[in-house]
Amino acid sequence: MQRELQWFMEVENIVQPSYKKSLNEDGKTPRDLFTDQHMHLVKEGEKWMKGTAKSCTIVAALIATVMFAMTSEVPGDYDRLGNPLLWHHFSFIAFIISGTLSFLSSCTSILVFLGILT
Repeated sequence: MQRELQWFMEVENIVQPSYKKSLNEDGKTPRDLFTDQHMHLVKEGEKWMKGTAKSCTIVAALIATVMFAMTSEVPGDYDRLGNPLLWHHFSFIAFIISGTLSFLSSCTSILVFLGILT
């Protein structure tokens, strides 16, 4: 569908402007004809997009679940004030930041895919 649309746009740029608005015997412009003849591809693409979005939503939800569990349970032990013992290590901070970013990315993906599905 994308290639055919690109081809149509290229031909439309080459054709004289008066031909773009001319009507055929059915009273349709070239753009109307293109839209009518490719409607089945639009419906097929919409079906494919919704199927892909559904699959990706499931994967993003699983990743978000794991990342939420990872970021809520801090590895290592706690001191008497309730702070993690590994708090001063760079690798611990990088672990927490990367887990939080992946959780937020998964949540964003879920919202985007749900927007496609609705």
